Amino acid sequence: DLEDALSWEPTDGPGSDDHLDALDMGCTVEELAQITGMSISSVHAKLAHDILMGRVHKLPGDRFIRSRS
Repeated sequence: DLEDALSWEPTDGPGSDDHLDALDMGCTVEELAQITGMSISSVHAKLAHDILMGRVHKLPGDRFIRSRS
């Protein structure tokens, strides 16, 4: 699987997808970091993972939004 190939750790557990709630209306990395209290690097890592898993889409203007599938 992709997660194994990239050596990503599972993100299971309480609050692991809380950042996705903030993406319902779309936001930037900086806005997401401020809302969630995560570091910019952690936000980038989670977004990269979520984009590859099809849970998040990148919009024009460096904004991200939760997938509706």
